[in-house]
Amino acid sequence: MNPSRYQRTMRTIRDFQLTDNPKKDLEMILQIAKDCLDPPNLIDNDQRFQRLLNFCEDKNWKCLSDSMEFAQSNIEFQCDKGHKFKSSYAKLIHNHGDCPDCLFLRKKSVVIDRILEYCENNGGELLRDEYVSAEKGNCYIRCKEGHEWAEPWISLKRRKTFCPFCKTN
Repeated sequence: MNPSRYQRTMRTIRDFQLTDNPKKDLEMILQIAKDCLDPPNLIDNDQRFQRLLNFCEDKNWKCLSDSMEFAQSNIEFQCDKGHKFKSSYAKLIHNHGDCPDCLFLRKKSVVIDRILEYCENNGGELLRDEYVSAEKGNCYIRCKEGHEWAEPWISLKRRKTFCPFCKTN
């Protein structure tokens, strides 16, 4: 008789030995713990779906689907800000999922704050208060001498001097 995934996981925990690589040990321990959280033979899809509904309720989200076929099924949700998105039970429960639009907006806010702070610390100002990704898009900046230029955030923060014109004068 073949042992179930749960039995194999329990055996793995019992026989687990630390190695010389702490990073690999931690990854293995996390994977074992993840496998134990939701052994497939112990929780059926109705229980998973109920767990998902509870997760949504805790976050003030709406689940727009009536059921799910299996843990990897994409299910439609609406977050408390009104954004609609699809994700699976596995992604949300095991990875403490978040609304992709809300996550993007939080990252966007952090990047703009960092650019504003950088400009202020160097006596300049950001001319357009809009989001730019680190590699694409330009920050439009004016230095204290009045020089204006556009440059991607990633190259701006790596340069040794703030204004490309003041450094040559």
